[in-house]
Amino acid sequence: MQAKTSHRLTRAVPRYDRVSTTQQNPSQPHLLAPIQRAILLLVMAIATLYSANAADEMLPNLHQGDEEPWLVAERYYQAAHGLIMHETGPIRLESVQARLACLSYLLNTSRLNQAWFTFGTCFQLILTLGMHRKTPEDGSSHDFISQECRKRCFWTAYTLDGYFSVMLGRPPFFHDSDIDQRLPILVNDADILADGIAPRAFNKDCMIAAALHHAKLARILKQASREQYLLQRPKDQQQIETAQRLNAEVEEWRQGLPVFLSGAIHPSTLVPVFRRQLTVLRIACAHAVMLINRPLILIRKADPSRIEPQITACLDAARKVLDTVLEFVADKHLFTAFWNTQYVTFNALSIAYVWIIQRRIGRLNDILPTFDLQELFDTAETVQMHLATVTRSNAPNLRYSIILGELQQEARRVLNTANTQFPKTPTEWSGQEDSGVVTDMSMTALPGETPSDWSGRFDFPLDPNLWLQLDSFSFSK
Repeated sequence: MQAKTSHRLTRAVPRYDRVSTTQQNPSQPHLLAPIQRAILLLVMAIATLYSANAADEMLPNLHQGDEEPWLVAERYYQAAHGLIMHETGPIRLESVQARLACLSYLLNTSRLNQAWFTFGTCFQLILTLGMHRKTPEDGSSHDFISQECRKRCFWTAYTLDGYFSVMLGRPPFFHDSDIDQRLPILVNDADILADGIAPRAFNKDCMIAAALHHAKLARILKQASREQYLLQRPKDQQQIETAQRLNAEVEEWRQGLPVFLSGAIHPSTLVPVFRRQLTVLRIACAHAVMLINRPLILIRKADPSRIEPQITACLDAARKVLDTVLEFVADKHLFTAFWNTQYVTFNALSIAYVWIIQRRIGRLNDILPTFDLQELFDTAETVQMHLATVTRSNAPNLRYSIILGELQQEARRVLNTANTQFPKTPTEWSGQEDSGVVTDMSMTALPGETPSDWSGRFDFPLDPNLWLQLDSFSFSK
Protein backbone atom coordinates (compact mmCIF):
# COMPACT_ATOMS: atom_id res chain seq x y z
CA MET A 1 0.00 0.00 0.00
CA GLN A 2 1.44 3.31 -1.08
CA ALA A 3 2.13 5.86 1.59
CA LYS A 4 0.42 9.24 1.39
CA THR A 5 1.59 12.58 2.62
CA SER A 6 0.07 16.03 2.65
CA HIS A 7 1.63 19.30 1.55
CA ARG A 8 0.37 22.57 2.96
CA LEU A 9 0.19 25.32 0.35
CA THR A 10 0.22 29.04 1.01
CA ARG A 11 -2.70 31.33 1.75
CA ALA A 12 -2.55 32.54 -1.82
CA VAL A 13 -4.80 29.62 -2.83
CA PRO A 14 -7.59 29.53 -0.23
CA ARG A 15 -9.93 26.60 0.39
CA TYR A 16 -7.96 24.05 -1.63
CA ASP A 17 -4.73 24.51 0.27
CA ARG A 18 -3.89 20.88 0.95
CA VAL A 19 -2.68 18.63 -1.84
CA SER A 20 -2.78 14.86 -1.61
CA THR A 21 0.47 13.67 -3.18
CA THR A 22 0.26 10.03 -4.16
CA GLN A 23 3.68 8.68 -4.99
CA GLN A 24 3.88 8.10 -8.75
CA ASN A 25 7.28 6.42 -8.98
CA PRO A 26 8.18 3.96 -6.21
CA SER A 27 11.85 4.15 -7.20
CA GLN A 28 11.85 7.95 -6.74
CA PRO A 29 9.33 8.60 -3.96
CA HIS A 30 10.73 12.07 -3.30
CA LEU A 31 9.60 13.40 -6.71
CA LEU A 32 6.23 15.09 -7.14
CA ALA A 33 4.05 14.16 -10.08
CA PRO A 34 3.87 16.77 -12.88
CA ILE A 35 0.34 17.82 -11.91
CA GLN A 36 1.53 18.40 -8.33
CA ARG A 37 4.44 20.51 -9.54
CA ALA A 38 1.94 22.52 -11.56
CA ILE A 39 -0.04 23.30 -8.40
CA LEU A 40 3.07 24.56 -6.62
CA LEU A 41 4.02 26.71 -9.64
CA LEU A 42 0.55 28.22 -9.63
CA VAL A 43 0.81 29.00 -5.93
CA MET A 44 4.05 30.86 -6.64
CA ALA A 45 2.41 32.68 -9.57
CA ILE A 46 -0.48 33.89 -7.42
CA ALA A 47 1.82 34.81 -4.52
CA THR A 48 3.95 36.85 -6.93
CA LEU A 49 0.89 38.81 -8.06
CA TYR A 50 0.03 39.60 -4.46
CA SER A 51 3.57 40.56 -3.55
CA ALA A 52 3.71 42.92 -6.52
CA ASN A 53 0.92 45.00 -4.95
CA ALA A 54 1.87 44.60 -1.29
CA ALA A 55 3.11 47.77 0.31
CA ASP A 56 5.43 45.87 2.61
CA GLU A 57 6.89 43.69 -0.21
CA MET A 58 6.06 40.34 1.34
CA LEU A 59 8.45 38.48 -0.97
CA PRO A 60 11.25 40.96 -1.73
CA ASN A 61 13.71 38.42 -3.14
CA LEU A 62 11.28 36.51 -5.29
CA HIS A 63 12.22 38.05 -8.64
CA GLN A 64 15.56 39.09 -10.02
CA GLY A 65 16.79 42.54 -10.94
CA ASP A 66 14.26 45.00 -12.27
CA GLU A 67 12.03 42.42 -13.92
CA GLU A 68 8.33 43.15 -13.60
CA PRO A 69 6.69 40.84 -11.02
CA TRP A 70 3.73 40.16 -13.29
CA LEU A 71 6.14 38.79 -15.91
CA VAL A 72 7.58 36.43 -13.32
CA ALA A 73 4.06 35.39 -12.31
CA GLU A 74 3.12 34.81 -15.94
CA ARG A 75 6.14 32.56 -16.46
CA TYR A 76 5.14 30.49 -13.43
CA TYR A 77 1.63 30.24 -14.84
CA GLN A 78 2.77 29.27 -18.34
CA ALA A 79 5.06 26.58 -16.92
CA ALA A 80 2.21 25.20 -14.83
CA HIS A 81 -0.19 25.39 -17.75
CA GLY A 82 2.19 23.34 -19.88
CA LEU A 83 2.35 20.63 -17.22
CA ILE A 84 -1.43 20.56 -16.93
CA MET A 85 -1.94 20.32 -20.69
CA HIS A 86 0.42 17.33 -20.87
CA GLU A 87 -1.12 15.49 -17.91
CA THR A 88 -1.49 11.78 -18.56
CA GLY A 89 -3.04 8.90 -16.69
CA PRO A 90 -6.31 8.71 -14.78
CA ILE A 91 -8.14 11.80 -13.54
CA ARG A 92 -7.27 12.57 -9.92
CA LEU A 93 -8.18 15.07 -7.27
CA GLU A 94 -5.00 17.00 -8.12
CA SER A 95 -6.32 17.43 -11.67
CA VAL A 96 -9.17 19.50 -10.26
CA GLN A 97 -7.00 21.32 -7.71
CA ALA A 98 -4.58 22.43 -10.43
CA ARG A 99 -7.36 23.88 -12.56
CA LEU A 100 -8.91 25.67 -9.59
CA ALA A 101 -5.51 27.25 -8.97
CA CYS A 102 -5.44 28.23 -12.66
CA LEU A 103 -8.82 29.90 -12.21
CA SER A 104 -7.52 31.91 -9.26
CA TYR A 105 -4.61 33.19 -11.36
CA LEU A 106 -6.72 33.94 -14.44
CA LEU A 107 -9.36 35.80 -12.43
CA ASN A 108 -6.71 37.87 -10.68
CA THR A 109 -5.30 38.83 -14.09
CA SER A 110 -8.73 39.79 -15.49
CA ARG A 111 -9.01 36.92 -17.97
CA LEU A 112 -12.59 36.02 -17.16
CA ASN A 113 -13.51 34.46 -20.49
CA GLN A 114 -10.41 32.26 -20.48
CA ALA A 115 -11.20 31.32 -16.87
CA TRP A 116 -14.73 30.34 -17.89
CA PHE A 117 -13.46 27.94 -20.55
CA THR A 118 -10.99 26.46 -18.05
CA PHE A 119 -13.84 26.09 -15.59
CA GLY A 120 -15.76 24.06 -18.18
CA THR A 121 -12.99 21.46 -18.14
CA CYS A 122 -12.86 21.59 -14.34
CA PHE A 123 -16.62 21.01 -14.21
CA GLN A 124 -16.33 17.88 -16.35
CA LEU A 125 -13.52 16.50 -14.19
CA ILE A 126 -15.57 17.11 -11.04
CA LEU A 127 -18.51 15.18 -12.46
CA THR A 128 -16.24 12.39 -13.65
CA LEU A 129 -14.79 12.00 -10.16
CA GLY A 130 -18.25 12.21 -8.60
CA MET A 131 -17.21 15.10 -6.37
CA HIS A 132 -20.73 16.55 -6.52
CA ARG A 133 -22.04 13.45 -4.72
CA LYS A 134 -21.51 12.63 -1.07
CA THR A 135 -19.29 9.71 -0.16
CA PRO A 136 -19.55 7.34 2.82
CA GLU A 137 -18.28 8.96 6.01
CA ASP A 138 -16.73 5.71 7.25
CA GLY A 139 -13.63 6.25 5.13
CA SER A 140 -14.23 3.16 3.00
CA SER A 141 -13.79 5.10 -0.25
CA HIS A 142 -11.15 7.69 0.68
CA ASP A 143 -9.08 8.63 3.67
CA PHE A 144 -10.38 11.54 5.72
CA ILE A 145 -7.99 14.09 4.19
CA SER A 146 -9.07 13.14 0.68
CA GLN A 147 -12.73 13.37 1.66
CA GLU A 148 -12.33 16.89 2.98
CA CYS A 149 -10.22 17.96 -0.02
CA ARG A 150 -12.95 16.72 -2.35
CA LYS A 151 -15.58 18.72 -0.46
CA ARG A 152 -13.48 21.88 -0.41
CA CYS A 153 -12.68 21.64 -4.10
CA PHE A 154 -16.29 21.04 -5.05
CA TRP A 155 -17.73 23.91 -3.03
CA THR A 156 -15.00 26.26 -4.26
CA ALA A 157 -16.04 25.37 -7.82
CA TYR A 158 -19.71 25.76 -6.92
CA THR A 159 -19.12 29.26 -5.56
CA LEU A 160 -17.14 30.31 -8.63
CA ASP A 161 -19.88 28.93 -10.87
CA GLY A 162 -22.36 31.41 -9.44
CA TYR A 163 -20.10 34.36 -10.18
CA PHE A 164 -19.29 33.17 -13.70
CA SER A 165 -23.00 32.85 -14.42
CA VAL A 166 -23.86 36.34 -13.17
CA MET A 167 -20.85 38.16 -14.59
CA LEU A 168 -21.00 36.58 -18.04
CA GLY A 169 -24.77 36.30 -18.31
CA ARG A 170 -24.58 32.56 -18.99
CA PRO A 171 -26.39 29.60 -17.41
CA PRO A 172 -24.55 27.97 -14.49
CA PHE A 173 -22.86 24.60 -14.86
CA PHE A 174 -24.00 23.17 -11.53
CA HIS A 175 -27.66 22.64 -10.65
CA ASP A 176 -28.72 22.12 -7.06
CA SER A 177 -31.00 19.22 -8.01
CA ASP A 178 -27.92 17.22 -9.09
CA ILE A 179 -25.91 17.87 -5.91
CA ASP A 180 -25.94 16.12 -2.55
CA GLN A 181 -22.32 16.71 -1.54
CA ARG A 182 -21.87 17.69 2.11
CA LEU A 183 -20.29 20.97 3.13
CA PRO A 184 -16.72 20.77 4.51
CA ILE A 185 -16.25 20.18 8.22
CA LEU A 186 -15.39 23.35 10.12
CA VAL A 187 -11.83 22.48 11.13
CA ASN A 188 -8.43 23.90 10.28
CA ASP A 189 -5.98 22.05 8.04
CA ALA A 190 -3.67 21.05 10.86
CA ASP A 191 -6.53 19.29 12.65
CA ILE A 192 -7.45 17.02 9.72
CA LEU A 193 -5.78 13.63 10.05
CA ALA A 194 -5.94 10.63 7.74
CA ASP A 195 -8.15 8.77 10.22
CA GLY A 196 -10.28 11.64 11.54
CA ILE A 197 -10.29 14.99 13.32
CA ALA A 198 -7.74 15.90 15.98
CA PRO A 199 -9.07 16.23 19.57
CA ARG A 200 -10.36 19.66 20.59
CA ALA A 201 -10.23 20.83 16.97
CA PHE A 202 -13.69 22.38 17.13
CA ASN A 203 -12.92 24.96 19.83
CA LYS A 204 -11.15 27.42 17.53
CA ASP A 205 -11.93 30.11 14.99
CA CYS A 206 -11.72 28.21 11.73
CA MET A 207 -9.96 29.28 8.54
CA ILE A 208 -12.46 27.39 6.40
CA ALA A 209 -15.53 29.11 7.89
CA ALA A 210 -15.50 31.96 5.36
CA ALA A 211 -15.38 29.58 2.40
CA LEU A 212 -18.23 27.50 3.82
CA HIS A 213 -20.47 30.52 4.38
CA HIS A 214 -19.50 31.90 0.97
CA ALA A 215 -20.75 28.66 -0.61
CA LYS A 216 -24.05 29.02 1.26
CA LEU A 217 -24.37 32.58 -0.01
CA ALA A 218 -23.59 31.38 -3.55
CA ARG A 219 -26.73 29.23 -3.39
CA ILE A 220 -28.82 32.34 -2.70
CA LEU A 221 -26.97 34.21 -5.45
CA LYS A 222 -27.84 31.48 -7.95
CA GLN A 223 -31.49 31.54 -6.90
CA ALA A 224 -31.61 35.30 -7.41
CA SER A 225 -29.98 35.03 -10.81
CA ARG A 226 -32.36 32.27 -11.88
CA GLU A 227 -35.61 33.74 -10.54
CA GLN A 228 -35.17 37.50 -10.93
CA TYR A 229 -33.63 37.44 -14.42
CA LEU A 230 -35.74 34.95 -16.37
CA LEU A 231 -35.79 34.94 -20.17
CA GLN A 232 -39.49 35.63 -19.92
CA ARG A 233 -39.48 38.64 -17.63
CA PRO A 234 -41.39 37.82 -14.42
CA LYS A 235 -44.36 39.95 -13.46
CA ASP A 236 -43.76 42.82 -11.07
CA GLN A 237 -45.63 41.08 -8.25
CA GLN A 238 -43.54 37.95 -8.72
CA GLN A 239 -40.31 39.96 -8.60
CA ILE A 240 -41.39 41.67 -5.39
CA GLU A 241 -42.28 38.37 -3.69
CA THR A 242 -39.03 36.77 -4.85
CA ALA A 243 -37.03 39.69 -3.48
CA GLN A 244 -38.81 39.47 -0.12
CA ARG A 245 -38.12 35.73 0.17
CA LEU A 246 -34.47 35.95 -0.87
CA ASN A 247 -33.84 38.93 1.42
CA ALA A 248 -35.13 36.80 4.29
CA GLU A 249 -32.69 34.04 3.28
CA VAL A 250 -29.80 36.51 3.25
CA GLU A 251 -30.76 37.71 6.71
CA GLU A 252 -30.89 34.12 7.95
CA TRP A 253 -27.45 33.59 6.40
CA ARG A 254 -26.13 36.65 8.26
CA GLN A 255 -27.46 35.33 11.55
CA GLY A 256 -25.49 32.11 11.04
CA LEU A 257 -22.11 33.80 10.65
CA PRO A 258 -19.51 33.30 13.40
CA VAL A 259 -18.72 36.41 15.42
CA PHE A 260 -15.38 37.12 13.74
CA LEU A 261 -17.07 37.13 10.30
CA SER A 262 -20.27 38.90 11.31
CA GLY A 263 -18.91 42.44 11.45
CA ALA A 264 -19.47 42.64 15.20
CA ILE A 265 -15.69 42.92 15.59
CA HIS A 266 -14.00 45.81 13.82
CA PRO A 267 -11.82 44.48 10.97
CA SER A 268 -8.74 46.33 12.21
CA THR A 269 -8.66 44.17 15.36
CA LEU A 270 -8.64 40.88 13.41
CA VAL A 271 -5.59 39.02 12.20
CA PRO A 272 -4.93 39.69 8.47
CA VAL A 273 -6.40 36.44 7.16
CA PHE A 274 -9.69 36.90 9.04
CA ARG A 275 -9.77 40.60 8.11
CA ARG A 276 -9.51 39.64 4.46
CA GLN A 277 -12.18 36.96 4.79
CA LEU A 278 -14.54 39.39 6.52
CA THR A 279 -14.03 41.95 3.75
CA VAL A 280 -14.66 39.40 1.01
CA LEU A 281 -17.87 38.20 2.71
CA ARG A 282 -19.09 41.77 3.23
CA ILE A 283 -18.60 42.50 -0.46
CA ALA A 284 -20.19 39.20 -1.49
CA CYS A 285 -23.21 39.79 0.74
CA ALA A 286 -23.69 43.32 -0.60
CA HIS A 287 -23.47 41.97 -4.14
CA ALA A 288 -26.15 39.36 -3.41
CA VAL A 289 -28.47 41.99 -1.92
CA MET A 290 -27.98 44.25 -4.94
CA LEU A 291 -28.61 41.38 -7.35
CA ILE A 292 -31.81 40.41 -5.53
CA ASN A 293 -33.33 43.89 -5.27
CA ARG A 294 -32.09 46.05 -8.14
CA PRO A 295 -34.77 44.87 -10.65
CA LEU A 296 -37.34 46.71 -8.53
CA ILE A 297 -35.67 50.05 -9.30
CA LEU A 298 -36.96 49.68 -12.88
CA ILE A 299 -40.47 48.45 -12.03
CA ARG A 300 -43.01 50.65 -13.77
CA LYS A 301 -46.15 50.03 -11.70
CA ALA A 302 -45.99 49.06 -8.05
CA ASP A 303 -47.28 50.14 -4.67
CA PRO A 304 -44.37 52.20 -3.24
CA SER A 305 -44.94 50.74 0.22
CA ARG A 306 -44.27 47.24 -1.15
CA ILE A 307 -41.02 48.00 -2.94
CA GLU A 308 -39.57 50.61 -0.59
CA PRO A 309 -37.89 48.08 1.79
CA GLN A 310 -36.27 46.25 -1.14
CA ILE A 311 -35.04 49.40 -2.87
CA THR A 312 -33.72 50.73 0.44
CA ALA A 313 -31.84 47.45 1.01
CA CYS A 314 -30.39 47.66 -2.50
CA LEU A 315 -29.21 51.24 -2.06
CA ASP A 316 -27.79 50.50 1.40
CA ALA A 317 -25.81 47.58 -0.05
CA ALA A 318 -24.51 49.74 -2.90
CA ARG A 319 -23.47 52.43 -0.45
CA LYS A 320 -21.67 49.88 1.74
CA VAL A 321 -19.63 48.78 -1.26
CA LEU A 322 -18.71 52.37 -2.11
CA ASP A 323 -17.72 53.03 1.51
CA THR A 324 -15.65 49.84 1.58
CA VAL A 325 -13.72 50.97 -1.50
CA LEU A 326 -13.03 54.32 0.12
CA GLU A 327 -11.77 52.45 3.20
CA PHE A 328 -9.43 50.46 0.94
CA VAL A 329 -8.05 53.67 -0.46
CA ALA A 330 -7.72 55.39 2.91
CA ASP A 331 -5.99 52.39 4.50
CA LYS A 332 -3.91 51.67 1.38
CA HIS A 333 -5.25 48.14 1.22
CA LEU A 334 -5.06 45.98 -1.88
CA PHE A 335 -8.09 47.10 -3.88
CA THR A 336 -6.73 45.09 -6.83
CA ALA A 337 -6.15 41.96 -4.73
CA PHE A 338 -9.81 40.94 -4.64
CA TRP A 339 -10.60 39.74 -8.15
CA ASN A 340 -14.32 40.47 -8.04
CA THR A 341 -14.23 43.70 -6.03
CA GLN A 342 -13.95 45.75 -9.21
CA TYR A 343 -17.01 44.01 -10.66
CA VAL A 344 -19.09 44.49 -7.50
CA THR A 345 -17.98 48.14 -7.35
CA PHE A 346 -19.16 48.55 -10.94
CA ASN A 347 -22.55 47.16 -9.88
CA ALA A 348 -22.78 49.53 -6.93
CA LEU A 349 -21.88 52.55 -9.06
CA SER A 350 -24.38 51.66 -11.78
CA ILE A 351 -27.13 51.28 -9.17
CA ALA A 352 -26.25 54.66 -7.64
CA TYR A 353 -26.36 56.42 -11.02
CA VAL A 354 -29.58 54.71 -12.16
CA TRP A 355 -31.24 55.61 -8.86
CA ILE A 356 -30.23 59.25 -9.22
CA ILE A 357 -31.56 59.37 -12.78
CA GLN A 358 -34.82 57.64 -11.90
CA ARG A 359 -35.47 60.02 -9.01
CA ARG A 360 -34.68 63.12 -11.03
CA ILE A 361 -36.92 62.14 -13.94
CA GLY A 362 -39.85 61.89 -11.55
CA ARG A 363 -40.09 58.14 -10.93
CA LEU A 364 -40.08 56.47 -7.49
CA ASN A 365 -40.71 59.84 -5.84
CA ASP A 366 -43.15 58.27 -3.38
CA ILE A 367 -40.30 56.26 -1.85
CA LEU A 368 -38.58 57.97 1.04
CA PRO A 369 -35.11 59.19 0.00
CA THR A 370 -32.36 57.04 1.45
CA PHE A 371 -29.51 59.35 0.53
CA ASP A 372 -29.12 62.92 -0.60
CA LEU A 373 -28.76 62.60 -4.38
CA GLN A 374 -25.93 65.10 -4.72
CA GLU A 375 -23.98 63.52 -1.85
CA LEU A 376 -24.50 60.06 -3.37
CA PHE A 377 -23.33 61.33 -6.74
CA ASP A 378 -20.19 62.90 -5.24
CA THR A 379 -19.32 59.65 -3.45
CA ALA A 380 -19.91 57.62 -6.60
CA GLU A 381 -17.75 59.99 -8.63
CA THR A 382 -14.86 59.62 -6.17
CA VAL A 383 -15.10 55.83 -6.17
CA GLN A 384 -15.34 55.77 -9.96
CA MET A 385 -12.07 57.68 -10.14
CA HIS A 386 -10.33 55.03 -8.02
CA LEU A 387 -11.91 52.22 -10.05
CA ALA A 388 -10.61 53.77 -13.26
CA THR A 389 -7.12 53.88 -11.74
CA VAL A 390 -6.97 50.18 -10.84
CA THR A 391 -8.59 49.00 -14.09
CA ARG A 392 -6.32 51.05 -16.32
CA SER A 393 -3.97 48.16 -17.01
CA ASN A 394 -6.50 45.45 -17.97
CA ALA A 395 -8.33 45.81 -21.26
CA PRO A 396 -11.63 44.01 -20.47
CA ASN A 397 -12.23 46.17 -17.43
CA LEU A 398 -11.62 49.37 -19.35
CA ARG A 399 -15.23 48.96 -20.40
CA TYR A 400 -16.24 49.58 -16.79
CA SER A 401 -14.99 53.13 -17.16
CA ILE A 402 -16.72 53.58 -20.51
CA ILE A 403 -20.12 52.38 -19.31
CA LEU A 404 -19.89 54.25 -16.02
CA GLY A 405 -18.80 57.38 -17.85
CA GLU A 406 -22.06 57.35 -19.80
CA LEU A 407 -24.16 56.76 -16.69
CA GLN A 408 -22.24 59.40 -14.77
CA GLN A 409 -22.73 61.95 -17.53
CA GLU A 410 -26.47 61.36 -17.62
CA ALA A 411 -26.73 61.50 -13.81
CA ARG A 412 -24.80 64.76 -13.75
CA ARG A 413 -27.02 66.18 -16.49
CA VAL A 414 -30.29 65.44 -14.70
CA LEU A 415 -28.88 66.74 -11.41
CA ASN A 416 -27.77 69.99 -13.01
CA THR A 417 -30.88 70.58 -15.11
CA ALA A 418 -33.40 72.77 -13.36
CA ASN A 419 -37.07 71.83 -13.74
CA THR A 420 -36.26 68.85 -15.91
CA GLN A 421 -39.29 67.87 -17.95
CA PHE A 422 -39.56 64.11 -18.15
CA PRO A 423 -42.62 61.86 -18.27
CA LYS A 424 -43.71 60.91 -14.78
CA THR A 425 -46.33 58.24 -15.33
CA PRO A 426 -45.69 54.65 -16.35
CA THR A 427 -47.84 55.10 -19.48
CA GLU A 428 -45.98 58.20 -20.61
CA TRP A 429 -42.63 56.64 -19.77
CA SER A 430 -43.24 53.43 -21.73
CA GLY A 431 -43.82 55.38 -24.91
CA GLN A 432 -40.58 57.33 -24.85
CA GLU A 433 -38.12 54.75 -26.15
CA ASP A 434 -36.91 57.11 -28.85
CA SER A 435 -36.76 60.15 -26.60
CA GLY A 436 -33.62 62.16 -26.10
CA VAL A 437 -32.75 60.71 -22.72
CA VAL A 438 -29.39 59.48 -23.96
CA THR A 439 -29.09 61.06 -27.39
CA ASP A 440 -26.80 63.82 -26.18
CA MET A 441 -24.45 61.43 -24.41
CA SER A 442 -21.09 61.19 -26.11
CA MET A 443 -20.04 57.63 -26.86
CA THR A 444 -16.50 56.67 -26.00
CA ALA A 445 -15.16 53.54 -27.66
CA LEU A 446 -12.47 51.06 -26.82
CA PRO A 447 -9.54 50.78 -29.23
CA GLY A 448 -10.90 48.90 -32.22
CA GLU A 449 -14.50 49.85 -31.47
CA THR A 450 -16.63 52.63 -32.89
CA PRO A 451 -19.56 54.38 -31.22
CA SER A 452 -21.87 52.47 -33.56
CA ASP A 453 -20.78 49.25 -31.83
CA TRP A 454 -22.80 50.40 -28.83
CA SER A 455 -26.03 50.58 -30.83
CA GLY A 456 -28.62 48.23 -29.37
CA ARG A 457 -26.38 46.89 -26.59
CA PHE A 458 -28.51 48.52 -23.98
CA ASP A 459 -31.35 51.03 -24.05
CA PHE A 460 -30.84 52.94 -20.85
CA PRO A 461 -32.94 53.47 -18.84
CA LEU A 462 -36.02 51.98 -20.49
CA ASP A 463 -35.02 48.38 -21.04
CA PRO A 464 -36.09 46.10 -18.16
CA ASN A 465 -33.09 43.92 -19.02
CA LEU A 466 -30.73 46.82 -18.33
CA TRP A 467 -29.03 45.09 -15.40
CA LEU A 468 -28.25 41.89 -17.29
CA GLN A 469 -26.83 43.88 -20.19
CA LEU A 470 -24.67 45.98 -17.90
CA ASP A 471 -23.41 42.86 -16.09
CA SER A 472 -22.21 41.03 -19.16
CA PHE A 473 -21.22 43.91 -21.45
CA SER A 474 -17.80 44.40 -19.90
CA PHE A 475 -16.82 40.83 -20.81
CA SER A 476 -18.80 40.37 -24.03
CA LYS A 477 -17.09 39.71 -27.33
